[in-house]
This record gives sequence, structure tokens and C-alpha cells, in this order.
Amino acid sequence: IVATFAQLVQSVTITSDDNVICQGSNVTFVATPTNISGPISYSWRRNGSAVGAYQSTYTTNNLSNNDIITCVVNPGVNQI
Repeated sequence: IVATFAQLVQSVTITSDDNVICQGSNVTFVATPTNISGPISYSWRRNGSAVGAYQSTYTTNNLSNNDIITCVVNPGVNQI
């Protein structure tokens, strides 16, 4: 008997509640993980610096032109 297991690619998709983001307006980003199960920790970053919440959403009204929002998602609540 030979058992084979497919490697599932883990990824995260980030969406926002608005396609046009104006400076000073509130925007909420949502991280949706794919192929990650169990407890998950989230680390949101703006231009590479940690900005917040360990939740699947991040809301801000302090964005500037060319800011880059990313989210690091790790399975397991003790990983950040």
C-alpha cells in the first residue's frame, strides 16, 4: 500500500472594503487564509512595520500614497 498526500499551498488573500482609498478615510482590510486550519495568528504591517491587531481585520484612517499593507498569517496561536 502506498499513500500519497498532496501538498496544499498555504496562502492569504487581503481585500479591503473600498476599492478607492482616500487619505484620512477609514478603510478595513480583511485577511482570508487558504489551506490553513486550526488557530491562526495575524500580524498586520504597513510598509514593513508592525501596525496592529492579531485579528483577521485591520482598520485604519492613517494611510498615505504608496503605503503597502501586508499580513503575515501563522497557524498556531503562539506564533507571531
